[in-house]
Amino acid sequence: MEVKSSAYIQSWMQSKYSSIQFSIRPTYGWEAATNEYSSDKIRQSDVYVFCLLKHKDQTTINPLNLEQWQFYVIATKKLNDSIGPHKSLSLSRLKQLNPIEVHYEAISDAIKKSMVI
Repeated sequence: MEVKSSAYIQSWMQSKYSSIQFSIRPTYGWEAATNEYSSDKIRQSDVYVFCLLKHKDQTTINPLNLEQWQFYVIATKKLNDSIGPHKSLSLSRLKQLNPIEVHYEAISDAIKKSMVI
């Protein structure tokens, strides 16, 4: 599983909200048995969980408040089939791929469901 996060509000001063982007670049896998990296770049996980801190009020934002987050779960195969070797993914493009959109308490079920789709 690969977990990625993004937020509209950052800890530094902003004149506007941040654009939501997630890094999904393929990487070289490491083989423990040989202590070597593979020669092929791929996405190493079976599933991605994209975490969006969706709260947009600087005075009340609290990353520890799970109600301020939205989670998107999608199988890596679906990402690979839909977008190929792209290195990043915007929120709008992610939503076009119809991920499973859930709140925190439903992440586990969403991961299981994404693996059988």
